[in-house]
Amino acid sequence: MTLGRQPAYWLFLALMAGGVLIVGVEQMAYVSTYPGAWLLSILLLAITAIPAGVIIYRFDIFEPEPASLIAVAVMWGGVVALSFSAITNSSMLSFLQHVLPAETVESWGAAIVAPVNEEFYKGAGLVLLFLMARSEIDGLMASTHLLPQLLAAGLSGMTIDQPGWLEGRKLAGRSFAKVTDPTVSAESAAALASAAVNNRTNVVRVVDTLVARLLEMRAEIEAQDLKALEKRFTVARQGRMNWWKERWNANWAAKEQGGSETPTAGEWMGRLVTGYHPKGKKK
Repeated sequence: MTLGRQPAYWLFLALMAGGVLIVGVEQMAYVSTYPGAWLLSILLLAITAIPAGVIIYRFDIFEPEPASLIAVAVMWGGVVALSFSAITNSSMLSFLQHVLPAETVESWGAAIVAPVNEEFYKGAGLVLLFLMARSEIDGLMASTHLLPQLLAAGLSGMTIDQPGWLEGRKLAGRSFAKVTDPTVSAESAAALASAAVNNRTNVVRVVDTLVARLLEMRAEIEAQDLKALEKRFTVARQGRMNWWKERWNANWAAKEQGGSETPTAGEWMGRLVTGYHPKGKKK
């Protein structure tokens, strides 16, 4: 992923610069006034934060996030959200002092303003991360959402627009109806066209991949390679059955690459200490 191509990344850098300035001014004041206490606080923070970060990262064994996004998340929470929420908290407390009794503000002010402001900035960070990783989301949508609709439209056009459809429509049954169903049950024609064009890079890529698979099957059929076709269809059938079972049970963690199972407690600890990876997954 190239973050430099995302406008959200440059917005993050601008906010990060402002946060660094705010935090830097505060920290310089602390250093000049209480240098020993400041160094001790940094040491204690490192002792607790670094091991916690390592543990969380090593436990994420199935789909570890890109290091760039992890770094952005850490900097957002530790600098941007912290600095801007502190300013907003102070401003809102000042406002409450003008509309509520002093005793109420003193007792409940922090409980009122902090959750609203701090959760807002946390949520804004998630939105920013999504915008930065939008290309990954678009790629998944192209293969799992748009491609089935395009395939349905292609099959409908290939059959219904042909002269033989006059008789073929009498034979078309459940399989044809299921495969072409997205043409009527999903998005409108205008919405599908717009989605395909707006996500054209990923759509063209997945269409090319599909065409390549079809050409492979065509070559195997032409060569009368029954074993290759049977293997291909068996793998496709089993993969579809596994996916539907996981979706039905909402048991995504049990999946996985290379047929690996959910790690045991000992394997979790092995991942933490030695960098264990599930069987079948590259390190």
